[in-house]
Parts: sequence; structure tokens; C-alpha cells
Amino acid sequence: MADHLAGRRIRCHGCAVPAIVLSVDQQLVAFLTDLSTGEGSYPAVKILKQPIQQMTGGAPRKNQRLVAVALYEASPTQNDHWATFHPKVVNCVTTDQRAIQRTLETISDSDCQELVDALAKIPRKTIGLHPLW
Repeated sequence: MADHLAGRRIRCHGCAVPAIVLSVDQQLVAFLTDLSTGEGSYPAVKILKQPIQQMTGGAPRKNQRLVAVALYEASPTQNDHWATFHPKVVNCVTTDQRAIQRTLETISDSDCQELVDALAKIPRKTIGLHPLW
């Protein structure tokens, strides 16, 4: 996983991370990040329900690429990586189209492809955190 995903800091002391809609009906979205706190690589996918039916810009389609903002939760036992992260689809937390667009522009096509590749490594796309290390 590319180191550039861990370093894209935005306001709120979080990160912008790539997201993709897995199911419109079930409102499932997958997110990718690197849980590293600076040393090593700890790629992880998190699958969560998000209120995408009411998101700014209208309901998405399956496999639509989105962007999320994520905050990180410290691990009580590890210093080299976060325990988990808490992503929210940007379109679900603001109606400011310019803010959504600016955040979306921080995610490259290669970031989105990394998420697609990471999802291929997860046999069952269940809700929760899926560490890939």
C-alpha cells in the first residue's frame, strides 16, 4: 500500500480516504486507510453502513467512488499503528458542494484502485475492520 494514504491530513486532524459503495440497498460503503502511526505499513479496509440514501448530490450507484474523512483511535497496546479508524462519507456530513469537491480532489485514481485491490483480498465483505497485514 502506498505511504501517501497515511499522510493526507485535513482539518479536524483526520485524513481523507477513498471510499466505494458496495451496496446501495444495504447502504454499505468500504473505506481504505493505512493505520500506521508513522513506521511500517498497516493497510486496512473498513466496511460500514452510511446514510448514503440522503447524501448531498443524491443517492449513489453501486461501485461509485466517494471520499470520506476519518478520525483515528489509538491502540492501548500498540504504538506503531492505530487500533481502528472512523470514516464518514463527506457527502453525508456536509452540504457544501465546494468542500466535497475539494476533498474528493485529494483522492487519486491510484488511491481508488488500491481500495478495489484491497477489497479483492477480502473474501467476505462483512461490516467491520479488515486488517490486511
